[in-house]
Amino acid sequence: MAQLRGRSLGLTALAWTSLACFAVGAVLSRPWVVVAVMGAGWSAALLSLLLLRRSVTVPLHRIAESITAMRRSGRLVKLPVTQANELGVVAEGFNQLAGQVEEQKQRLRSHIIELQRVNLELDRLANLKDDFLTTINHQLRTPLTAIIEGVELLQDGAMGMLATDQLQLVQAMDRNAIRLASLIEDVLDLSLLKSGRRPLQPAPGDLGALLRQAQAAWQAAAQSRKLAVNCGELPQVYMDAEAIRDVMDHLLRNALRHAPDHSDVEIAASCTNDGLVEVSVRDHGPGIAAEGLARLFQPFVHVQAPEAPGSQGSGLGLAFCRQVIERHRGTIRAESAEGAGTTFTFTLPVASTRFVFQEACRLAREEAEYEDGQFGLVLVLPASANAGNAIAQAGELLRHNTHRGDQFVWLDSQSLVIVAVTGQPGLEMMVERLRRLLESAHLEVRLGVALFPRDGGDADHLLGAARAHLIEQRDTTHGTMRQVIE
Repeated sequence: MAQLRGRSLGLTALAWTSLACFAVGAVLSRPWVVVAVMGAGWSAALLSLLLLRRSVTVPLHRIAESITAMRRSGRLVKLPVTQANELGVVAEGFNQLAGQVEEQKQRLRSHIIELQRVNLELDRLANLKDDFLTTINHQLRTPLTAIIEGVELLQDGAMGMLATDQLQLVQAMDRNAIRLASLIEDVLDLSLLKSGRRPLQPAPGDLGALLRQAQAAWQAAAQSRKLAVNCGELPQVYMDAEAIRDVMDHLLRNALRHAPDHSDVEIAASCTNDGLVEVSVRDHGPGIAAEGLARLFQPFVHVQAPEAPGSQGSGLGLAFCRQVIERHRGTIRAESAEGAGTTFTFTLPVASTRFVFQEACRLAREEAEYEDGQFGLVLVLPASANAGNAIAQAGELLRHNTHRGDQFVWLDSQSLVIVAVTGQPGLEMMVERLRRLLESAHLEVRLGVALFPRDGGDADHLLGAARAHLIEQRDTTHGTMRQVIE
């Protein structure tokens, strides 16, 4: 059976092959048939191309145009669904995805609006809190001062001599009134510092002189304790002198509160290798347990036992110190052990030219975030080597004719930088006004300008751009300033 089936298949194949050869021979022997077949083939190909373009190419172009329009406008639009094939399925799926994205965008907008409302409410409450604390401070300070003064008069015997038990009661009233006054001051200071209502104005300053002044001011309150200062020659540091004086007051008050009688409280300061000055205040009191050090700088935290000396503090002084030092780009820490005293150490940056300039640009950049994100830099240089003290005179003139928030940084004795939070139009007008002032004063200086972020993303690049963008005082052709701020 297998052999018969094989022969049958062979004969069938032979028959089809013979028929195909006969058909090809017949076609080739008649040229008009060849032409007709070729014409039909070309027609079928063109028709296929037209159908392909209509069913594939045109829908693809429409989809691409819709996506381009969405990218330009930022709005989601539905793609046209004109075919019931794979392209139609893709377009339909994209439309469903676009609908889901649009729905999520609407929800996000609603959340953003709600967050903005909540933020406004939080700002309002924060302002109310600050106003409340300020009002309470002023409302309490006046009667409290009268109470303290009256109690001191009673202690001095102005109303007659007091019996022993009466004097002890009055002395207790005096201690608690002074403690309440200190608590009010601490709460207000910390609140104003955190809310930004007490802005710091750091500048190069003499830290050694400040430490010696603090030692002299607190020596009278030290009684049997001795305050010693060891700081030697220190470089200028970058600090708000009033705020750092407040920090020293808190640390010295704390140290004297815990130091035993007839002991030393040591104040020391020295330079480190990383551009910082390290200041320490050390007492020889009972010390602090290790578990208390981690919470030491948190507001309203007391790490001493109630019966321990100095436990009457408000718990706000060290929190205030931490806020001040960290805003000075420094750090503060405490080292202590039970029975071995406590040392508080904080650092302040050395007021090197590079640091002061970089810090001025950093502060301007932070402030610019609330505006249009731009700030300007104006470089003031002498016009020639023979300009004499023109740059010093120019510095004084410009300082009295710039805005209060503009920062002045002397790079050296012959170059000055003004950092101002302003956009391009404001910078152009500022430079033109300053140029006219300098010209009217007959000061031979040149101005260079740079704009953040267009001319650079950091202080060094901005300074380089300002040197490259030096402005001639006068254009000899037109008699006006050359425009280099594009």
